[in-house]
Amino acid sequence: MKIEKVNNYSKCQFLFNDKEKRSAVNTGTESLLSGDYLVKIIQFGDPVKMVNTASPTDIFADGISSSTIYAAVEDANGYTVLTATNVVTFSVSGPGTLEGTNPAVPVDGVATIILRSTTTTGTATVTAQADGLTSGTTNVIAYPELSAPGVGNSSVDSQNAITWRWYDVVNEDGYHIHDANDNIKQTLSADTIFWQETGLVINTQYSRHIHAYSAAGDGPP
Repeated sequence: MKIEKVNNYSKCQFLFNDKEKRSAVNTGTESLLSGDYLVKIIQFGDPVKMVNTASPTDIFADGISSSTIYAAVEDANGYTVLTATNVVTFSVSGPGTLEGTNPAVPVDGVATIILRSTTTTGTATVTAQADGLTSGTTNVIAYPELSAPGVGNSSVDSQNAITWRWYDVVNEDGYHIHDANDNIKQTLSADTIFWQETGLVINTQYSRHIHAYSAAGDGPP
């Protein structure tokens, strides 16, 4: 769907069944297009505030991990002002550095910047400011970097069962057991150092790798 401003109202273009493009300009609140599509057209007002979001909100304090910060220019009703041209200045307090164009001009009402972690854990607060608008903030938490679990002495228990073993790491919330295709086979709690896998097929080769995980994601295998 493409949205553009037409005389203070939104113009929406839709692709129906991937074939037919239709458009509607509405000066009310709803427009019924042919077919079963009910479209609500919102008239946005003047910019009044910045609203920040981060993706992801949890990263590793490894000096590599990053989060994308989105600063939306919104009106009093919380709608993004697609035509906003307010110059947005980003700043950060806490563990993290900003990368990208700063100040930035919004695209479709949203300015972006990258927050890069340092090797210090804690909460980084990113603020977006623009003249005449209420500032926006968002937090990104940097968690301790996780080590790879050491390989233990796994054992074949029967024709249909293997016990996989590894060495415990610190700062983990738990462990993910992945198969050769990187699918998670099992989630285990913190401090677990073995897992018995049953229901295996005789004369079949199996491969598993173990990741410690935290709120920031999986560590190395």
